[in-house]
Amino acid sequence: MEPLRVAHEDVYRLLQKFLDAKRLHYIFGNHDHDYRHPQRVPKRPPSVLTPLTDEPDLVFTDFETQEALVLEHAESGVELFVVHGHQGDDLFHRFIWLNQVLLRLIWRPLQLLGFRDPSSVAQKIYKRQEVEEELIEWSNDQQQPMLCGHTHKERFPKDSRPFYFNDGSCVHPRWITCIEIVEGQIALVRWRIKPNKKGQLVVKRNVQKGPKPLSNFSRSTLAP
Repeated sequence: MEPLRVAHEDVYRLLQKFLDAKRLHYIFGNHDHDYRHPQRVPKRPPSVLTPLTDEPDLVFTDFETQEALVLEHAESGVELFVVHGHQGDDLFHRFIWLNQVLLRLIWRPLQLLGFRDPSSVAQKIYKRQEVEEELIEWSNDQQQPMLCGHTHKERFPKDSRPFYFNDGSCVHPRWITCIEIVEGQIALVRWRIKPNKKGQLVVKRNVQKGPKPLSNFSRSTLAP
């Protein structure tokens, strides 16, 4: 964990602030599927050490994970089902243990040589489409607005169904996309590193789609 701690110390510090404020909700997915077993969730993940004293500066305690969440808007009563999204990949979900072995022993070394993992939804367009079709079908059948990730393709619904949101991806070198909900308004947002007029690199926030009131995506609107 040492290289990860050094490379992403700022991320650990931000996560700790959310945890201290009781605002950190960790949803496990295909990369940490073992967290579905509470006894396997580390109660004290690796600490970030101070550079001067090399003593633990922050420690994650009472760390819990969930398979999914339901966010309910207090004013409109709209419920948004939040899930990682790998459950929509039925074959992968059922044989995730086998995929983990293949990824570690076979596909990871081949990826370093330039080959693409055929099971990855991030690298295969048709695979993303298949998974999204499963998720959208479930959302429509259950008449349930849904927010998920996993496919690395941002999605924001129009006023008509399906009410399927996807937060996109954070694997690109200069930008990430996300779904933001602020004061009852939901939007698809891109945060991007770009130069300003002085040639300095800054982080810019750009709204890609929305914002729209959450009340636009109630079950009564979704129902046929």
